[in-house]
Amino acid sequence: MDRPAPGLRLEAITPPRQEIMRIWRTLSPVDRSFIQGIIGDMVMLAETPVDWIFLRTTAEFWDPQHAVFNFQGTELAPTIEEYTALIQRPTPTTQGIFVPNPFAMIRSQLSTLLGILVQEVHQELHQGWDHGVRIAWLSDWTLLRALAPSMASYQRDACHGFLLLIFGTLLFPYAPNLIDGAIAQVVLQVVGGHSYVETLLAETVRSLDYVREVRRGRMRGSPHLLQVWLLAHIHSFCSSHPFSYIADERSLIERLVLVFPPPERSFSKWRHFWRELTPARFLWVARWNPGGPMITGCPGIVGVPLLSHLGSTLIFPGRVVATGVASLPNSSTCQNDGRGPSRYLRGSQSTDPGSLSAAPDACSTASDSHGCTSGVFKRPFDASHAPNVFRGAPSMSLTDVVHLRRPRSHRST
Repeated sequence: MDRPAPGLRLEAITPPRQEIMRIWRTLSPVDRSFIQGIIGDMVMLAETPVDWIFLRTTAEFWDPQHAVFNFQGTELAPTIEEYTALIQRPTPTTQGIFVPNPFAMIRSQLSTLLGILVQEVHQELHQGWDHGVRIAWLSDWTLLRALAPSMASYQRDACHGFLLLIFGTLLFPYAPNLIDGAIAQVVLQVVGGHSYVETLLAETVRSLDYVREVRRGRMRGSPHLLQVWLLAHIHSFCSSHPFSYIADERSLIERLVLVFPPPERSFSKWRHFWRELTPARFLWVARWNPGGPMITGCPGIVGVPLLSHLGSTLIFPGRVVATGVASLPNSSTCQNDGRGPSRYLRGSQSTDPGSLSAAPDACSTASDSHGCTSGVFKRPFDASHAPNVFRGAPSMSLTDVVHLRRPRSHRST
C-alpha cells in the first residue's frame, strides 16, 4: 500500500458537508444573497472532495526558503490576484485588508458576532477545547436561527453563524470537530468590508512552510482553493477542463466544481507525475486570471508582507515573475552577507524602480494598516501561535506597493 514520503503527514480535515448544505437550503433568499456577497459561491466547495494524497505529494515540492513550489527548477506560487479571482467576492471591499487585533478577547468577539451573551460563549468554549467552538454546536445554533422567522432585512445571527461555519471549516480549517474561535475577528472585519484574501493566502503559505519543515501538520488555509490553483497551472488538467475558456459571468467556483477531484493516483504515482513534468507543461498564469497589475513588492523591503489572525509571513511574487519572464533584480530574496538567498526582510533593500512601475494607489486597502520592520523579519513557520506582526519599526504603509503588468504568455519559461 502506498504511503506518503517518510515523516510527512498532512492531516486530512473534512468539512461538515451535510450540516453546511442543510443550513444553506434553509436560509432565505435574502440571507443567501447577503452571504454570497461576501464569499461568492464558496459554499459549493463543501460538496467537492479534496485529494489529500495529491496535496501531500505536492507539499514535498514546497520550498520554505523562497515561498514557492519548485518542480525541477520550475517555480510556482499562488498570488493575491489569483486567489482574488478564484473567490470572486461580489461585494467590493471598502475597509482595506484584515488587520489582527492581538488584544481582542475571543469570547467578546464571538459574543459580538453571534449576538449572544458572553456567558453563553464561555459555556460553549468550556465544553469545547481551549478556544475551539464545536462544529456540531455552531451548526445546530445556526440552523435554529435560520428556521426562526424574522422581520429584519436579513437574519443577522443566522448569517453570521453560517459565515463563521464556512470560514472555520472551508477557508481556515482547524480540527475535525472544532472551529478556531479566533476566526470570529476575521469574520467581523470581513462583514465590515475588509478583505480576507491576504489572510487566506498567508495561512496557506504558513501551513505549507510548517508542514514542509516539521513534516507534519494541517492546512490552515483552504485546501480546496490550493487544489484548484495547482490544477489550473498544469496543462494536462486545465487544457481539457471547461474553466480554460470562461466567457460569461458565472463564477469560477460554479464551473470548477465540475472538475473535482483530480484523477485518483497513489502517492508514488503523483510524485512520479510531478517529477516528470517539463516546464512547457506548466502555466505561469492561469487561463481564468483577469490580468492587469500584480503586487510584487513593497518599498524598502523584498517581497510582499501578509497578515493573518495567527501570524505574518512574506511571499515573493517577483521570483515567480522572474521565472515567467525576464529576470528581475532583487525579485525574491536578499543576500545574507554573501552566503546566498534567505527569507529575511531587510528595510535597507528595495526593488529596482527601473524594472517595475510604482502605483501609489494600487494597494490602498493596506494603507496605514500596519508597518514594515526596519530590521530583520523572519518568516514564522509555526502556524499555531498568536499574531506575530511586524514589530519594532517606524510606520510604513503598503500604499506604494510595486506593481508589474502581467505578461500575456501562459508558459512559465
